[in-house]
Amino acid sequence: MKHAVCVLKFGGTSVGSGERIRQVATIIANTLQSSEEAFPVVVVSAMSGVTDQLLRIARHACSGEQKACEQELLALRQKHLDAAEHVQGAQSGLIADLEQTLAELHKTVLALKRVAKTGQDVS
Repeated sequence: MKHAVCVLKFGGTSVGSGERIRQVATIIANTLQSSEEAFPVVVVSAMSGVTDQLLRIARHACSGEQKACEQELLALRQKHLDAAEHVQGAQSGLIADLEQTLAELHKTVLALKRVAKTGQDVS
C-alpha cells in the first residue's frame, strides 16, 4: 500500500519568534486534521538570523574575541528563551531542554577556542 507524504518545511522568518512558531504549530495541527491520506513530515531549520549568529560565535571564538563571543552566546540564549515564552504547553520542559542545549553549545565553543589557540586540527 502506498502512503502519500506531505512535507512541511519551516525556517528563517517563519520560526523567527515565539508568535511565528505558534503560527507554524497551528499550520501543522490543521494539516494533521485535514490530511486524510497524506502523512505530514515536518522539517524545521534555524530561526531567522541564528545560522549567521552561530558563524559569528565561531569566528569570535577562533580569533580570541572573548567578550564578543560571550555577548553573542547571551543574545542567542535570550532569543530562544524569548521565543519559548510564547509556546503554550510544555514551557518548563522546553526551557530545560533549551538550557541543556545551550550549555552544550557553550562547551563546544570552549573546545573550539582551545583548538584555535593551540592550532590543533579538529578532525
